[in-house]
Formats: sequence, structure tokens, C-alpha cells
Amino acid sequence: MLHNVIDRAIQVYGAAGLTSDTPLDRMYRHARAGRVYDGPDEVHVDSVGRRILGVYAAGGTWEFGLR
Repeated sequence: MLHNVIDRAIQVYGAAGLTSDTPLDRMYRHARAGRVYDGPDEVHVDSVGRRILGVYAAGGTWEFGLR
């Protein structure tokens, strides 16, 4: 989400958004690096799916509000 917001702000500012005249160029670099640090979305989806299916296979419920 952060990456999308900053990307949109750069679109609004046009070429000025890519210069050091605004903080957007630095924000964009940090947001992009944050996506790398966070890891691929597919890994998160896979790990959550495995956990949910593991609970279900053990006779648990699909009710996500329970812990």
C-alpha cells in the first residue's frame, strides 16, 4: 500500500517527483526496499494457507475470529 501511495504521488508531481526537490524520490526508494525486506506476497499467502488448512485438517473450524 505504501508503495502504491508514493507511486501515485509521483504521478501527480510528474517529473518533479523523481528529483531531489521533493522527498518522494527517497520515499520511493525506501518503500521499494521495504517490499524486498518484507518478502514476497506469495510466501505470505502460502504460509497463511498452510496454517489455516492445518487447523482445518486437525478438526478445527473455519471461523477466523477464534484463536
